[in-house]
Amino acid sequence: MTVTLQRKAVLLAGLLAGFTSHAQAAIEAVPGAGNHPGTLLDDAIAFTDAMINYTIDHVAAESRASLAGSLRREAKIATIARLEYTWEANGHTNTVVIHSRSGKPISSMLGPRDGSSSGGGSFEWSDAQVQEELAEVSYYPQMQGHFRATAARHPHTVLEATDAKSRGDAELKALQKLEIEFAEGRIPQGGRLLGMVSKGVCPSCDANFDIFSRTYDVDGKVYYLANRNECAAAVDEGLASEELASESIRGNGGFYASRGSYVERSMHGTVNEWQRMDRGTWNRGIDLGRLTEAESGSILAEGCP
Repeated sequence: MTVTLQRKAVLLAGLLAGFTSHAQAAIEAVPGAGNHPGTLLDDAIAFTDAMINYTIDHVAAESRASLAGSLRREAKIATIARLEYTWEANGHTNTVVIHSRSGKPISSMLGPRDGSSSGGGSFEWSDAQVQEELAEVSYYPQMQGHFRATAARHPHTVLEATDAKSRGDAELKALQKLEIEFAEGRIPQGGRLLGMVSKGVCPSCDANFDIFSRTYDVDGKVYYLANRNECAAAVDEGLASEELASESIRGNGGFYASRGSYVERSMHGTVNEWQRMDRGTWNRGIDLGRLTEAESGSILAEGCP
């Protein structure tokens, strides 16, 4: 059989690579189920509470229902991402958790309505807005080993959104946070990633997971709460069984139903009404039974968004 020179070169390169390195790391995105909806719901609640408390601190008086309605919409549609990064050092397993949400800073949500939102549309990030989002971190729960991702990037980042509307994607923010930790020597490269995302991974983020994996020798999986079309595609590609796809669809619907319910209860009325409520009482109104169902993966809902 005749083998072309080009084919010989490819084969030789593959053989040499086999002697000098292990198999290339990869991060695969697949439909998620089980406790993923409940875990992501916990992060969605933290985002809602942060929006409420930030607004109370930064809006002197606002009786219009339009601002509260706009903020409720932002709280419902933002993509939620959680990345757990694990590595071995000195015989010990270490893990950090990166929490992230898509969209612009809360401060920009409080300003003039510009037609953009966390769920879509382009948003131009200025240095000032990056700093404003960094200032929001104090409004989230503070736990050792847990970090809040923002749009802040390392000067020599290898990650970049493939289009303007993806600049604020939750997955990209989380990867950029890990990249900063690598660059500043606080976390070593070459670990493993376990991710959860509240919706399907877009082409821009999928490309950045690939770049991140190859650049920093990180492998792992990212589980997303899939809608019906995404699940059908995953089954066709052999990434999920019919049973897993059905469970992921139910988790998707349950997550959005539970988050919407929490947002409506916690952010009802106008901003002025929020200011008259005691800070820190937001979680008391949530249906704990509903949360338990979500965490166990048994939460059900009719259809998907």
